[in-house]
Amino acid sequence: MNNNSISKNKEIRCAIYARKSSEKGLEQKFNSLHNQEEACKAYITSQAFNNWTHYKTYEDGGISGGTMKRSGLQQMLKDIKAHKINIVVVYKVDRLSRSILDFHNMMKEFSKYDVDFVSITQSFDTSNSMGKLTLNMLLSFAQFEREVGSERTRDKIRASKAKGLWTGGRRILGYDVVDKKLVVNLEEAEIVKNIFKQYLIVSSLEELKRWCRQQNYLKKKWKTSTGKMLGGTLFGIECLRTMFNNKLYIGKVEHKGLKTIYKGVHEPIISKELWDDVHAKLHQHFTKNLIRKKYERSIHLLNNNFYHKDGQVFKFKHSKKNAKRFNYYGIASCFLPAEQVDKRVIESIAQNLKIVTDKELISKVVYSKKENISRLDIFINFEVLSKKYPNKTDRDFRGLNFTNDKKHIVLREEFIIDNLNSTKLSGTGRNLLDISEINESLIRAISYGWRYRKMWESGMKIEDIERQESRTHRTIYKYLNLSYLSPKIIDDIFTGKNPKNLNLQDLFKLADKEMSFNKQEIIFYNN
Repeated sequence: MNNNSISKNKEIRCAIYARKSSEKGLEQKFNSLHNQEEACKAYITSQAFNNWTHYKTYEDGGISGGTMKRSGLQQMLKDIKAHKINIVVVYKVDRLSRSILDFHNMMKEFSKYDVDFVSITQSFDTSNSMGKLTLNMLLSFAQFEREVGSERTRDKIRASKAKGLWTGGRRILGYDVVDKKLVVNLEEAEIVKNIFKQYLIVSSLEELKRWCRQQNYLKKKWKTSTGKMLGGTLFGIECLRTMFNNKLYIGKVEHKGLKTIYKGVHEPIISKELWDDVHAKLHQHFTKNLIRKKYERSIHLLNNNFYHKDGQVFKFKHSKKNAKRFNYYGIASCFLPAEQVDKRVIESIAQNLKIVTDKELISKVVYSKKENISRLDIFINFEVLSKKYPNKTDRDFRGLNFTNDKKHIVLREEFIIDNLNSTKLSGTGRNLLDISEINESLIRAISYGWRYRKMWESGMKIEDIERQESRTHRTIYKYLNLSYLSPKIIDDIFTGKNPKNLNLQDLFKLADKEMSFNKQEIIFYNN
């Protein structure tokens, strides 16, 4: 081991890291984590002549070594960056990581902060090339073992589903689990039938949600292996949609990997006729909404030809607040209400050209602002105008501004911005959207992240959060990452000071990629 940088008389602080993949046995007074810790402590004691001392033990129970999303590991990495640790001691290499890529990244961090690494049951030294080669070989076998284990598990699940067996997961309303098999719960099954039938009566999933709440219908309530109660919450639209697509209710078992469906050994709750009727209505509503959205996008006048003076293209978007829909043209730093802008353009063309507005006439509209005055420059294609209105003469265009090449007539409309968060088009008397409404999805995502972090730090396991929130493992971690964003970034999002073209996926990638606040801010503000 390389201790050349450490004085012989200086205390060498050793951190112990212990991990166990499954939760099985963790409730015992002496479990695998305790065994790993005691073995590592004994080894540190044997190196007392080198001034080794036990600084702290970091543990992760019930978490795979294939992920870096481990609270104990992350805390240890923070302490390493704070120069609190000189050596990391583990029982075996795969306790630290089963991923070669993750391990290499951690070794780089260790080297950066002059931290050595020791596995007490596998003899090697990370300060020389042979030790690094041995380390990589061990990790390769560890990853191979993990992948083979995963393949065995997938094969077992596929074989079980082919036999029509339920292979576990979140409990669903209408069934109890008895001896690892689904058994119909008659009282809950009646609720499921009522929900399916009621959907054929009401006009939408939103109306069905309200009806379920009036009936005081709740999601399945059940107890985890640790004794924690989950479920028992109100139905939401996504939950109802998931219920309608769950083929367990018609006695089927679906295997998503192969996209195949098998006949289950459990009894169905919903008849094939009722299932088909519900799905026919779902499809009808989906098609109707799709047509409506396409129509809404098409009716806005300035799709793809509305520009900011710096060249950015305004995109048509919408948001909702208190069940009210807001349509607007937006870029990262500016948002304009679509209906009001379209109306202004139409009125300007009518007043100046005495014609009805046609999309083909408008080559582009440019938005600019000087001091407190904002304006729209509307470029009318003169060639198209002449063809559509051959009876127009030069007299009709007298006093209008033309571009130098005489290809466009330029009409100008001005409006006033009262303040940053309250914008009015002159003569309309209607406020523009507040920037916080435009950032609603980003702010909501960050609040989810803090909520999940609070649940996690209070001792709730990720698996239980998944079940309670009806979200996947991957999604929970994506939101959790947002709670570790730089406070400056979060503050700027809440106050609307966003970089150009920021979206939620960009935010997810940034939070997943970088832990350093400084690096986050560099990427965030330079994109």
